[in-house]
Amino acid sequence: MAWIGLYRPDRAEISSAANEFDLHHLAVDDAIAAHQRPELER
Repeated sequence: MAWIGLYRPDRAEISSAANEFDLHHLAVDDAIAAHQRPELER
């Protein structure tokens, strides 16, 4: 598990973190949308 704290990231920073940690594109979309938090479903 990793906690990634970014202060007001732009799309380039989010994209870089998503590529580095192999994040699912839907989780990234949720993080970009205002007032959304990424979620995990098993």
